[in-house]
Amino acid sequence: MNIIVLRTNADNRKKMKIINSRLAQIPGVVKWTVDQEDVDKVLRIETSEKLGESAIIRSLSHQGLQCDSFD
Repeated sequence: MNIIVLRTNADNRKKMKIINSRLAQIPGVVKWTVDQEDVDKVLRIETSEKLGESAIIRSLSHQGLQCDSFD
């Protein structure tokens, strides 16, 4: 199991639906959560295989979400 952790602006239902829609299309995504209590609205993605963090960021960004790594 691999885990990707990203900062987002997912602060409402519309943005959560966008995340759900995009991540459902990516093979290997097993589970995801957003900690909406955290100031960084942390998106935690569990994957069954190694996925590129940058591809996920690009996919979500194309849908209007702000999303970046903690690096």
